[in-house]
Amino acid sequence: MLLRYTSELVGKQGSGPFQRRVSEPPVFLYQRDQTNPILLEGTVLRGYQRGRQLLGCPTANLSVEPYQQLLQSLDCGIYFGWASLQKKLPVYRTVVSVGWNPVFENDQKTIEAHLMADLEDFYGQHLSLLLLGFIRREFKFPSVPALEAAIAEDKWVAEKALELEDCIVCKSEWESTLG
Repeated sequence: MLLRYTSELVGKQGSGPFQRRVSEPPVFLYQRDQTNPILLEGTVLRGYQRGRQLLGCPTANLSVEPYQQLLQSLDCGIYFGWASLQKKLPVYRTVVSVGWNPVFENDQKTIEAHLMADLEDFYGQHLSLLLLGFIRREFKFPSVPALEAAIAEDKWVAEKALELEDCIVCKSEWESTLG
């Protein structure tokens, strides 16, 4: 079964400058029996701390070094999927930023995952990310509050998308491989 963008999901529009229109659903990268999800793994690195301190959205940063070739083919933007720490249960919903963080004018591409759960500091732990879909392209917002509004919308879209059948099946399949 292919993932579908349901009418419930398309009914929501953002309040920020990057409004998601009904005609702009997320793109599902994973389709059971057709396309595999994208797996990214590595040790959580300490980043700039902007997500935690400035945006109220702590992120786990992965090194981009092992993924140079993959990053050339991935659009810069916001992805959604599942995450696990130390290759163990539980599995968490996640929103992942891949790109340059144009609001902050980074000079290096980053992979930053926000695990949608209340977690303690997990720097230095092994993080596995299973990317299932793409929400939107990277965008230089005019202000931090505008970026915060977009992050809230990204999380909402990820929550709704991860409730769809194929995303739940993918989670179950991945959980069965974890310790």
